[in-house]
Amino acid sequence: LGLGVLLVTLSYVLPLLVALLLLPTLHQSHTGSVIDSDYLMEIPDWHIWKEGSFLDIGMWIGGPLLHLLLEISGISSAVAMYSTELFVDSYLLLGMSEQKLLPKIFQRRTNKLGIQSPYVAISVNVLIMVVIIQFLDFEQLLHVNNCLSALSILLELVAAVYLRIKQPNLNRPYKVPVSTFGFVMLLACPFILLFVLIITGFVLSPPPARMTTVVLFVLGFLSQRIFSHYTVDK
Repeated sequence: LGLGVLLVTLSYVLPLLVALLLLPTLHQSHTGSVIDSDYLMEIPDWHIWKEGSFLDIGMWIGGPLLHLLLEISGISSAVAMYSTELFVDSYLLLGMSEQKLLPKIFQRRTNKLGIQSPYVAISVNVLIMVVIIQFLDFEQLLHVNNCLSALSILLELVAAVYLRIKQPNLNRPYKVPVSTFGFVMLLACPFILLFVLIITGFVLSPPPARMTTVVLFVLGFLSQRIFSHYTVDK
């Protein structure tokens, strides 16, 4: 895991360092060049880099080949991250179904190529995302995601403290080696940060994102109540 974190960090840091170190040199070497003067003006200063600037920088440093490789790596990275998040969320639905919080249909798996994928949970996830992106743009989706993700983590922290107090002898895979008071103090900082993130994110988000957040929260709460009651004896 440590090696993975290091490699991911380097994959972000090294390209940025190359761009930051080479751009001033290339600017100086092309100063006064008639051929490259127009393109020189298209490369923004790093203070005003925006979405797509890295591709332009790659084109300027390494030509069309580096530009193409950066596009391929960006697309591959986006697909990989999307697929990872999709399967993680799908297995969450599978786990909730196994805990009788959702109907058993979410436990159905496919066995193609020796991989037992929860295809119902995956299909439901995709359907929800396809519906939502019809009404929200990317920035609004970020607001919704940040609020709901922070709420879910906040719930996990509250559950951890509750179980530590109410069921201290519950069998656990591991236990944080501090007292209950120390455990609460340990979680105080992330709890406050999450609370501030939820409040500020919700207040500052556009009205469509705010409404979507409320609707999804209410639907999630009602669905849990309905499905847990429906599946308790199923």
